[in-house]
Amino acid sequence: MNKKKKVLIMFILISISFSLAIISFGRYTSSYMKGYYLKSKGFYFESNELKTNKNNTNLLWDGGSTTFTLKNYASENLITDFDIRYTVTCEVLTENINASCTINDSNNSTLNLVLSSNARCVNEKDETDVTSYNKTECEVDGYNWVKQKVSQNNYFNIVFNNQNDQDKEIDVRITATSTSPYSKSLSGVFKLQRNIKSSGEITNINKVYSNFSELILNNTYSQNKCLQITFDSTNRVLDINNLTTNLQYDANDYVNGFKTIVNADSSSKIKFFKRSNNSDLSLNDFVIRESSGCN
Repeated sequence: MNKKKKVLIMFILISISFSLAIISFGRYTSSYMKGYYLKSKGFYFESNELKTNKNNTNLLWDGGSTTFTLKNYASENLITDFDIRYTVTCEVLTENINASCTINDSNNSTLNLVLSSNARCVNEKDETDVTSYNKTECEVDGYNWVKQKVSQNNYFNIVFNNQNDQDKEIDVRITATSTSPYSKSLSGVFKLQRNIKSSGEITNINKVYSNFSELILNNTYSQNKCLQITFDSTNRVLDINNLTTNLQYDANDYVNGFKTIVNADSSSKIKFFKRSNNSDLSLNDFVIRESSGCN
């Protein structure tokens, strides 16, 4: 290969690289300018699960509904004050799986929805009840008309036409595209792996410290578990918190039992204090059994 041909090939390669760089930069600039334009119009169409082909992985999928949320705000102060109409589509990406995807139990893979705006009158200056004021009344009387953040939970389901495919990993793309008053597209890929674990167990650890102890409950089942727990109230005092409910009392009106929910494949920690200096928190006085009616 002579020198002229080498120079020509190098020139062609440089030109191609430069052209691709310009195209890539142009797309980035176009996307940036569109985002800036929408923000300047007070338009916020957002989602934690949907961005630009965002990947979402669930390795403990139980075969049921998968939720995704659309929002009309980007932050506490950046809120859209008009309705947003949008379309959601669901698409099974995995090949060699005979399955379909439906939105919100509609039996359709495409659904038209509305993210409605919300606002209310806020009174920060006197005792007047302004809850029924409309925007005009609110502002004329000198109160604040405040936009409210709105989020809308949607979900999709997978319908398997071949039962042999149910335990296979499946990829699904969700795309949400606003149609009015402005256009913006969000998308995400959900990688779902079926949790085929058929059994589990409830275990507990009692960690003892100088003046308190911690009962750690472990749930290795693939479902949430409601547990009924009783203990010796002459030794322990329950640290009542939002993890406990359905409290039970002994003859002296001390708490000696409660119910709590431990989520699937997770742990929960309950704290107890000594009743007196002579209390022995290391005693295995807990009785733990599965129950129902946790609320």
